[in-house]
Amino acid sequence: MVALPGIHAHYIPPKSMDYALLRSEGLAHVQALAGKIWTDYNSHDPGVTILEQLCYALTVVGYKTNLDLHPLVFGGGEAELERSNALYGPQEIFASGTVTFNDLRILLCDLLKNEGVHNVWFKKAGGSTAGLYDVYVRTSASPDTHASLETRIRETYAAHRSLGEDIRRVIMLKPLYIDIAASIEISEEVSPEKALGDMFYALHEYFNPSATRLPLQELIHQGLGYENIFNTPAFEHGFIRKLPPLNDTTVFPISALDDIISNVPGIRSLRNLVVSKDGIRITGKYITVEEGHLPEVSLESHKMSIAVYRNHTKIGFDAYRVKHYYLEKIEIQNKSYPFTPLPAGKKDADVKRHIGTYVSVQNTFPIVYGIGRYGLPGHVPRARVSQARQLQRYLLFFDQLMINHLAQLENLAQLFSYNLDSAQATYFTKLPGAGPLHDIPDVEKLTDRSLDEGRLRALVHDNYFERKNRVLDHLLARFSETCPELQHPNLSALLGVTEPELSATLATIKSTLLQQLPELSKHRNRGLNYFAAYQPDAYPFKARLSLLLNLRHSAAQDKAMPSLTAPYHFLTPADPRQKGGGSVRFKLPHHPECRDQLVFYGALADSYSIVPVDATVKPYIVLFHTRQVPQGTLLADCASFDEAEELIAQLVARFKKLNDQASDFHVLEHVLLRPTLDKQYEVELKIRQTPYSLHATERDHLEEQRNLVVDVVVYGTDIANYTIHQEGSSYRVYLTDRHGNELVKLNTSFDEYALAETCIEQTLVPYFLELDRKGLTGVADANFVLTQETTAHEALLTPEITLVFPKWIPRFNDPEFRILLQQSLCRCLPAHLRVNIRWLNLKDMAAFEQKFSAWLKLKRLVTAAGNPIATARNRHDLRELRGSMADLDKLSAELISEFVVSKPPET
Repeated sequence: MVALPGIHAHYIPPKSMDYALLRSEGLAHVQALAGKIWTDYNSHDPGVTILEQLCYALTVVGYKTNLDLHPLVFGGGEAELERSNALYGPQEIFASGTVTFNDLRILLCDLLKNEGVHNVWFKKAGGSTAGLYDVYVRTSASPDTHASLETRIRETYAAHRSLGEDIRRVIMLKPLYIDIAASIEISEEVSPEKALGDMFYALHEYFNPSATRLPLQELIHQGLGYENIFNTPAFEHGFIRKLPPLNDTTVFPISALDDIISNVPGIRSLRNLVVSKDGIRITGKYITVEEGHLPEVSLESHKMSIAVYRNHTKIGFDAYRVKHYYLEKIEIQNKSYPFTPLPAGKKDADVKRHIGTYVSVQNTFPIVYGIGRYGLPGHVPRARVSQARQLQRYLLFFDQLMINHLAQLENLAQLFSYNLDSAQATYFTKLPGAGPLHDIPDVEKLTDRSLDEGRLRALVHDNYFERKNRVLDHLLARFSETCPELQHPNLSALLGVTEPELSATLATIKSTLLQQLPELSKHRNRGLNYFAAYQPDAYPFKARLSLLLNLRHSAAQDKAMPSLTAPYHFLTPADPRQKGGGSVRFKLPHHPECRDQLVFYGALADSYSIVPVDATVKPYIVLFHTRQVPQGTLLADCASFDEAEELIAQLVARFKKLNDQASDFHVLEHVLLRPTLDKQYEVELKIRQTPYSLHATERDHLEEQRNLVVDVVVYGTDIANYTIHQEGSSYRVYLTDRHGNELVKLNTSFDEYALAETCIEQTLVPYFLELDRKGLTGVADANFVLTQETTAHEALLTPEITLVFPKWIPRFNDPEFRILLQQSLCRCLPAHLRVNIRWLNLKDMAAFEQKFSAWLKLKRLVTAAGNPIATARNRHDLRELRGSMADLDKLSAELISEFVVSKPPET
């Protein structure tokens, strides 16, 4: 029940606004502290007057403090200010990513509604690859647009797919039209058109139940909270609460149709029900539906064999109006409710603007005190003026306390912002009279003009980052985020920072986490979008893990995969004595292992030593020491000891920076490494009564090879389609299509060009002309040989991912860090997903990145067209795509064998 606004008869104000309570408690304190020297507590006493004025001023400050939080802090209605306080809108913070099949179905039905997608279903794909599914789509789109619609479905799925999952096929369900013939009796109050329209709609909902969308206000009216309403992956066209499941049955009893029709409002009885499928009458008791089809009620007027009776008298009806009623109900069922963002909080700029205003307690004293805005008369003695100034200065202390309180209140939004303040302020204060909002009489004569707010702010308080970390912990706690990684006792070493830097680093991590929290929480299960250009933050779990462990974290979107080994390019020059390292000049070690050690220990100052030598020009050398070479490797010779120390400092700083740049990792999803090509065939076309045969220049699917043979017969009748290529000292005959693409080649080569021409003119062309004259396709003379049958590797049998880390980063080799990494992965990744971790040295990582980068490009190329085989424009495009798919499969197999299954040797 909504409470009506009114005035309470016995209103009890907050203590800070209760003048009587403040006065009584103030007198009690005075009596306890000064009871022996102050005995007059009547109203005429100046001390009591001061107490009363201060209590009154406190009620004003208390009133402002007890204002509603939103107008108090965000009175101006600035959306960005609210966001910086981690106050996200419900549509942003409550919305969920795709976790279940139902989430994916709602997402696709909502985002692709305008493209004709009404329902989708996911089924586990046949085969051994885990996490692979087929998608069945019910759509009203034209069959001519199915190829482009499939691409859109694949693109949308790829942008929201879960880790370790992918789709194999997209199957557009074809309609199987069901015709109904019957005699029905209707009631008097219903028209025959409406009764039949309702009947066809009820049958439609039986065969293909539709998704129900609701507007936001309807769900609010039902009493649902925002946390339940927005707990859905998409709501652009309304809120889909539940999607009907796929009717797995392929058999529908006709008796069920009898019950459905009989229960339609306005239909009294049903007789002589006859059901036909695709125009053929069904004589049995069941309607059988073939794979890849969905039953659909036919409303064609010429097939509508229904007799309608009212009071046992046959009446006519308008078939077009029946269809109109039916389509009207379908339109209502599919109605969209476009989502509009919820309105921001109520703006109250006046409240926000006047929070910091303050009227000095001096202005409320009786005029006789001479300290208010009216002051003293001009003829009073100087002693009286001095007494007034003394009281004003005494009261100014209390004014300052209240101004500081209001300044803190005025900056609550800044205090609780996740942004790190460049001024590093969590305490806020203002000088009395610093602005027009402070009404303090004679303030210029009461304060030191040399004071300013900058000097006050420079006064030492508790550490800014320590206090800001407490605020950020509070903001994280609102979302039940505890971040155990940031509570490790050896945290400074695990994060790769010094102890003094730790507090600032933690504040930066928490601030970034809060800024990205909606996306990181919503999409924590999201996998790689292989349709889009590569993004360093393509994996939200990776971005979260990188934040918590202080790994390299870049929000920029690159066109290419970022390399972890590229910064160390100077360690592998053509000349091992070449100086490298950018602005730091030193001599590279000869042995590759020494260079790996330089990468590992180069950021540690203890790895270097300065040794004096017997030389006049450069009497000092810098040595680099490792366990393998304890005596040291020469890096540089220097003219002075100071020069050598400076070089070591530069080397330490440089390798620390390089290692920070390489503090990242790569993600391999096993399901994406599955083969794209299945069985491959070679075709051999034998030329009858000759020793010759033609062989396809490319391997392909069996159906494609059959089509190739048909094309060969067509092109083989024209001598202009033949070409002769010289191969070494011999000549070979090729047959091409009209685009110049080579289709087949002769199995025999000739010693002379003329012999090859004779074979074309006297053997090949006559053979194909004979086949064409007889109307033969040549398939009977072809031999199809299976040359490749791709099977999924055992690494693809379970949902797994592999994380590839650089082994040369010093803190990555800390046992405590690796334990922390494993614990963090358990918190950041889905429980069902198995995780493998590979640690690669610089050489192996370079090899991996080269193959992985090429794999990403091929993956994007092959999948960009959705179904590349179906969308290839001609045979040349098809061959290029199949070549790319073969290259992709080869790279996938190499990545599995070299970096997933077998662990590369570590140095």
